[in-house]
Amino acid sequence: MDQAVRTGSTRPKALLATVAAGVLVTLLLPGSRRPLWLDESASATLAALPERSFWQVALDREGNGIAHTLLLRGWRHVAPGDLGLRVPSLVLAALSVVLLVLLAERLLGRRAAMLSVPLLVGNPVFVRYAVEARTYALVLVVACSSGLLLLRAVRRPTTTSWVVYGLVTGLGAYAHYFVLLLPLAHLCAVLLRRPDRPGSGPRLMAHLVPGGVALIVAAAGLLRLAGAGGAGGVGYLQGSPFARLVVTATAVLLPLAGVVLAVALNRRARSGRPVPLRVSEPAWSWVLLVCWLVVPLAAAVVVSLVSTPLLAPRYLIICLPPAVLLLAGALARLGSRTATAIAGVAAVVGVLLGSAYVNRQSEDWPSAARTIQTAAAPGDGVLFLAPYVRIPFARYWDGAAAERAGIVPVLPSLGWRDDPSPLFSVQPLPGDSVAAAVAGVPRVWVVVSHVQLYGGADPVYEADQAALRATFVLTVTQHYHGVLVQRWDRR
Repeated sequence: MDQAVRTGSTRPKALLATVAAGVLVTLLLPGSRRPLWLDESASATLAALPERSFWQVALDREGNGIAHTLLLRGWRHVAPGDLGLRVPSLVLAALSVVLLVLLAERLLGRRAAMLSVPLLVGNPVFVRYAVEARTYALVLVVACSSGLLLLRAVRRPTTTSWVVYGLVTGLGAYAHYFVLLLPLAHLCAVLLRRPDRPGSGPRLMAHLVPGGVALIVAAAGLLRLAGAGGAGGVGYLQGSPFARLVVTATAVLLPLAGVVLAVALNRRARSGRPVPLRVSEPAWSWVLLVCWLVVPLAAAVVVSLVSTPLLAPRYLIICLPPAVLLLAGALARLGSRTATAIAGVAAVVGVLLGSAYVNRQSEDWPSAARTIQTAAAPGDGVLFLAPYVRIPFARYWDGAAAERAGIVPVLPSLGWRDDPSPLFSVQPLPGDSVAAAVAGVPRVWVVVSHVQLYGGADPVYEADQAALRATFVLTVTQHYHGVLVQRWDRR
């Protein structure tokens, strides 16, 4: 790519105005004022647990994304409401716009940097997770920061720059385990880069050793999280030795393998023998982006084929920056008006699609809780299918008023104002447990959500419904955007 295409005619003021507009649009994205849905409520509830319960659940069950959980644990004292808990994600998403522009300008030039703003802000995945009180906006910031630090370390190689890259990327893995795939992708790109001048290659490779050590030290705590009894709250790790092996290998063995490979290439370069498949700037910018996009996807595909499906957009949000930059770089080669029009249309369509996805994900827990609280009578029981749906329900439920009114939690039987940490463990409800729990209760309110997630039969749910039909009659059924409330009266 020639220099004219890399820089373009974009003025710095126009770029700054575009960045400011992108940040403003991000902060005002629709969907941030809806009630928290199940996963967000789990994060909010976990962050608010008592100290001892918090660390027990976080280390044994919900370790993935612990950095964001700790952020919410502090932030909830400032703004504990639904919108308030989403403010960190909105701010982090806006920060990722700025970081991506810096990355685009250093890799592809000012025109591509300007085009990257609407392409990112209008991406449905970006819109979805910018307005969610979960860790994925933080992961996006980590991914962009890691890319910027990599460029600095490659183009101005010093021991300090590589150590800083290793520390930041390793610590970033506490935002999500998939961040560990970034150094693997970056290493592939670095090994394909031709040195700028004779003698610089061996020096750069030598700096990879302290950088790799810093990465291993920073990410060492993930071994504790991934090896916990609950596999750090990640379902694909629980009960999957292969997936745990992948996490361990990525955290320790892959950096070590990278160091060994770097030393081998260093010795080959010192001996005067050529190193194949290397490219120089500006083509290397494209190589970096392709490696960054393809390597994590390929790793997720391999694990999905061998073990458990991992191809979830939220896990692969680390691949969003290179995807956006590749498209921005391609558009920068077109005419200015054509590229701007395409980017603008893509932004508008993306925001609309992302907002529709956000609204579809919305769950109206306040209405479900209010319905039961208003209509329940003393002695009525409340049963949750499955037990973890009590976590979002309890956020909008007045436990003290329910106790005074004599409304009883039958399953789980945990008191309304007790420590909710047991709700984070898996608690199957076979039909005989349901039948025993509702014995002697005149009416039962059943709260149902997240059953039959994949369109198939749910044997546990069907068994529970059959147990209720044996002694009760279904009299009320109400839907609240993903939440089902039933009232069963005893025959």
